[in-house]
Amino acid sequence: MAPTFINMLGSCLMATACVWGLVLGWWDANGHEPTAIDLALHLGALPLALIGGYFLLRGFIDHVLALQPVAVPAGAATLDEGPVASTRGHRAAAGHGLSLGLLDAWMVTPGGRSGAELWAAVGAGERPRPSARLVDEAGFPVFVAEVEGLDVDGLAERLQVGLPAQEAWLASDEVLRSLALLDGVLRGALQRIAGLAARPGLQLRCICLLPAHWDAAHFPWLHSWLQRTYFAGFAPGRCELSLVPAADDAAALRQVDDICVALNREPDAERLVLLASAVSALDARVLAGWADRGRLFPASHPEQRVPGEGGVALLLASPVQALRLAGGRGAPVQLGRLATGRPGQATGAGGRSLNPLIREVLAAWQLDGAQLTALVGDGGQRASQPIEVLEALAAAGARLDPLVDCLATGRVVGSASPAGGLVALACAASRALANRGPVLCLGNQDDSPRAAMLVRPLAAPPPGQPPRS
Repeated sequence: MAPTFINMLGSCLMATACVWGLVLGWWDANGHEPTAIDLALHLGALPLALIGGYFLLRGFIDHVLALQPVAVPAGAATLDEGPVASTRGHRAAAGHGLSLGLLDAWMVTPGGRSGAELWAAVGAGERPRPSARLVDEAGFPVFVAEVEGLDVDGLAERLQVGLPAQEAWLASDEVLRSLALLDGVLRGALQRIAGLAARPGLQLRCICLLPAHWDAAHFPWLHSWLQRTYFAGFAPGRCELSLVPAADDAAALRQVDDICVALNREPDAERLVLLASAVSALDARVLAGWADRGRLFPASHPEQRVPGEGGVALLLASPVQALRLAGGRGAPVQLGRLATGRPGQATGAGGRSLNPLIREVLAAWQLDGAQLTALVGDGGQRASQPIEVLEALAAAGARLDPLVDCLATGRVVGSASPAGGLVALACAASRALANRGPVLCLGNQDDSPRAAMLVRPLAAPPPGQPPRS
């Protein structure tokens, strides 16, 4: 209570000082000699009016939020009907006790190759830049988030397939850059998996999430090429590869939740899941499609949807297996169940779409908002997204500094669905280990279902007890 009052008092004094500074500076610049009425109005009434107006607006917003009913979000439909898919519909209350172990994560993004590097890039003010080769309909450069130094030419040489249909598809910058990003994260992940594959009986499933608009007719060839290039060294029957289309970041997070359900059916079985995704929107045809649908704005409005790219891979296991396989490579991370809601609105929704989701994931682990150490979201440049998040945090009672403890990965990565949701989750996991406490991961991209998931370090339980849920 005391820190809140002190912060409020300090904010009021700062606002008053700013008003006085502006008024006195204006008078001095214009040589104005203030009268007693001027002093009373500008140095007294004006600051009081501004401060009073703020508290009236804040009280009205809190009143509206308090009237919002807490609805139980409907369950999300699965994208993969294979062994990893969960049942349709909202999960039962008992399902909230399940969790998932994250052994390691790899990423290639415009902000770096780790969660710590991406967090530092956002803090340093890195933002999308005008493209040297992509322009909008008016001929102005498009702001893009681009991975510098991506070895696209080297990958193109390895992709010489001799099939006209495949070569025409691979000629697009979108596909070629996406596969180059996927190559970067798969090679790093397979180096770690190679040390684990020596364990007899260990089973690996690799799920590659691809943009939903990609032509599925090319998937059989792509599956064969990925199998030959990256997974040929596995013994028959020990590695399964799946290609799954995903529409948005929330769909990628739902895949993580589906994996959680599947691996917890047999928590002691030696099974690993490598969930990977790589996307690049830096393609003239992609940008033309965005412009036709009104999603791409000219260079004069970079706060709107910004084309981005990124690759990410997560190595997942049941909590029991994660603790067994971690070894000396660092502590694993625990991922909670996903809470999903309906798509948010571009404006006017405030934090109401996220409020019930945050309460749901906090209640599942019996935590309150004050225990959160950080927040990572997949939001980008749009001003409504941080407002939505901050209002939801305030309603949950979180005590986070928006400038220090909150990260919006889309501000550096751009719009790169479905990989953007997994990038945010990997950053949240990195922050949870650094802070040694729970971190909230949010999905609040425009026109995408809202999503929330908690992340925290996975601690070894006392002897004879299972890992904590």
